[in-house]
Amino acid sequence: MAYSFKKLSFCGIDSSDFSLYTGDSSGKLMRWESVKTVEYAEILSKLFEEKLTGKAMPVASEMTEGGHYIVLCASSLDVTEYSVKIEGGNVYITGGYLTIDNAYKAFLEEMLGYTEEGTDSDRVLDLTAADNKFGTLDFKVPYNKKQLFELFEEANKRDDMIISGTHVFGDKSNGFELQHTRDIIEEKAENCCCAFEIDPALFCRVEKNEAGEDILVDTLTDYDLSRVVSEAYNFISDGGILSICMHLTNPTDNKDVAGRTYKGNIGGNDNALVLMTEGTPLNAKFRQVMEPTLRVVRLLKKYNIPFLFRPLHEINGDWFWWCYRQRDGGEVLRQDVIVKLWRYIHYMLTEEEGVKDLALWVYAPSPMFDNLHCYPGDEYVDIMGMDWYCGDLKPKAPTVPHPYGHALSKNKPMILAETGVGPQDMRPLYDCLDLLEFMKDLMRNGMNVAYFSTWTFRGSIANMIHNKELLESPEVLNLADLQKYWAK
Repeated sequence: MAYSFKKLSFCGIDSSDFSLYTGDSSGKLMRWESVKTVEYAEILSKLFEEKLTGKAMPVASEMTEGGHYIVLCASSLDVTEYSVKIEGGNVYITGGYLTIDNAYKAFLEEMLGYTEEGTDSDRVLDLTAADNKFGTLDFKVPYNKKQLFELFEEANKRDDMIISGTHVFGDKSNGFELQHTRDIIEEKAENCCCAFEIDPALFCRVEKNEAGEDILVDTLTDYDLSRVVSEAYNFISDGGILSICMHLTNPTDNKDVAGRTYKGNIGGNDNALVLMTEGTPLNAKFRQVMEPTLRVVRLLKKYNIPFLFRPLHEINGDWFWWCYRQRDGGEVLRQDVIVKLWRYIHYMLTEEEGVKDLALWVYAPSPMFDNLHCYPGDEYVDIMGMDWYCGDLKPKAPTVPHPYGHALSKNKPMILAETGVGPQDMRPLYDCLDLLEFMKDLMRNGMNVAYFSTWTFRGSIANMIHNKELLESPEVLNLADLQKYWAK
């Protein structure tokens, strides 16, 4: 049998001396972290054996000194760029989570001249650095922060323009599977919502060290970071909107009785103030807890991507460590302390990370009459929200004064930052038409709704029935509608 190559080499080194490796150039990444590159390595190994040279190329578990490797890396944080480079006796096929596809294709088709039909030309080919390939995906952001805010302002004034959204699914945190969520909605509803919310915070987790002690570990790999920002950039290039919330691990190590690290209490007002005091061990822990979210924010800044930022949600509850009412015997946090915490996070993003011109800040308490008790000030909030889960399958707008109306007094765009039916066992029975009727009822009673976002999994519009009818209703803005809006 004839193969595509009688002889294939890279800088004079025969391809039979090469192994495949799925990692970065330093050989540090574990194979299981890069699912895409593992698949590509398996395909390449078979191609070498069956079509290219007649010899299977082994997949190495590590890079050793003196060896030669074709390295597949999908962990680049240059998420719009890709390259195939021959250097130092190795071939590096490198890209971000999406651009690795282009890099792999460039290696096969442009450098090797391979097509699916194959060729039996018995060619002799020696590739060198002169054959290196580079490319860029043409992502574009169709709006800036000012235009995004104006969208919410306009939606707030109209009763036929509710921006649709949902928190995304997630297998590594509360929500990181943006494209997967989009695929589900588009398959079921034949359209898509306007906004997706992600939650990177729980990538900072409490794990045991070798001594059996609890330590904070940032588990957000470059591969996962490249993945979520690549998918977000692709979605935003299509006109979509990105939101970020945070289920922050408790930096004081105080879990709740069920062991949930984002609950428990902060240990009192003095402890909360120490947390915000630079140079203290507790402040260092808090910064460590914030780091996965900040890594996402830095990459959004690199590509000038505006986003909604919803920190310290449900701040007037008692179930998260950042709530001013504290569980498990915790001291109630003073108003000035909890406001200072919000402003401290605001300082971290706007001054330290420099995203003042990108982030729209969303204040989203629970529907209780103390919902403005922790309000940090007009200059620290762009959008007023409420995490409002009803307890009725057919909820009606309140006929008496309600905290939602109370929040309207700030004269900012008003949204349902998290919404749906509260009891978990009722969520499969609550459908998108119930949600739509609830929002229409609010507006009939003079309560603006500029935007809604459902929670994930069973409470998401991805899984609620009648999602197609919701996204096609004249009152709701879907992604196709939003694309037309930006085009104007």
